[in-house]
Amino acid sequence: MIEQEPQWKTDILGEDYQAATLDLGEDPDGQGEVFATLVRYRPSGQDPAKDHPSPPRPALLWVHGMTDYFFQEHVARHFFENGYDFYALDLRKCGRSRTEEQTWHYVSDLKLYFVDLAAALDAIPNPDVALIAHSTGGLITPLWLDHLRREDPSRFHRIKGLILDSP
Repeated sequence: MIEQEPQWKTDILGEDYQAATLDLGEDPDGQGEVFATLVRYRPSGQDPAKDHPSPPRPALLWVHGMTDYFFQEHVARHFFENGYDFYALDLRKCGRSRTEEQTWHYVSDLKLYFVDLAAALDAIPNPDVALIAHSTGGLITPLWLDHLRREDPSRFHRIKGLILDSP
């Protein structure tokens, strides 16, 4: 679990979106400190957990593809309007999570992304989370879920579904 609550700031997509940096430590591939960025959609500053306290809304976590990042505002609005708290993750060295000296979307092993995904899951307060993964995200997330199934049942049981979009 995360050690502290994420610090949310207005995202590049505007006031209805907030982003939080998830520190991941030293890059095993030698490109300095790495971090992931968790983005959430909160129209007009709403807090769905407080606005709809019982039962808690499920959350949806969007995971992007190769050399990509989250920018699909219509997806966030659609799922939010249909009863989900919406989150998206920019993986290490991608989009909001890349620094100038880092090679775009480079990891020597896809398992390195498991840390990013676990940090995002831990930062989402909703007990039930579904994943939607696009392209390379659709390769990474099933591998991560299998890892959780075998090694981390408490996180695994929070995941209620997986949607693959062009894996």
